[in-house]
Amino acid sequence: MMQKPFKKSDNYKTPDYLLKVFAGWFDPCPLNPNPKVNGLDLKWKNKTYVNPPYSNPLPWIEKAIQ
Repeated sequence: MMQKPFKKSDNYKTPDYLLKVFAGWFDPCPLNPNPKVNGLDLKWKNKTYVNPPYSNPLPWIEKAIQ
């Protein structure tokens, strides 16, 4: 059986088991193929979970450190 070629994308769903661990936490970058809001521009809450865009995670990491 041939595998499908890897499609490069920033939209990967967080596994359900992990979403359960972070249930109720703020997510500034929820899965959305056409985001209208930049999560980096939002004020993050004390408990924030983010699955950052894979193409450029550094700004998300820097914001999390702040």
